[in-house]
Amino acid sequence: MVGFILYFKDDAERCIYVSGDTVWYEGVAEVASRFPVRVAVLHLGAAWVSTNGPYLTMTAKEAVEASRTFANALIIPIHFEDWEHFSEGHEEIASEFASAELEHRLRWPERGRTIQIDL
Repeated sequence: MVGFILYFKDDAERCIYVSGDTVWYEGVAEVASRFPVRVAVLHLGAAWVSTNGPYLTMTAKEAVEASRTFANALIIPIHFEDWEHFSEGHEEIASEFASAELEHRLRWPERGRTIQIDL
């Protein structure tokens, strides 16, 4: 469970949160309460390894909860495809955000392409 806050030395009010491989828990909510996160890069996919028990990365439902907690942040889903241990992909994430009427907060990066993020 590790995450990172990135900010500009001359403007600490524009933070980017990178969740790392973690699930939703009170520590993530604490990050939201302590930092003005404008972009949340979330490792999703509900990664599951049977020997470790619970999920290693957030589920789509947890990502919705995170997006509600990071209320002013753009959400960038990453790290949810191509490995066998992911149990949710693009479709499940998109569906969960649509059900919560939060799909407008998502920004899907494309492989091999840079994206511009306005903070």
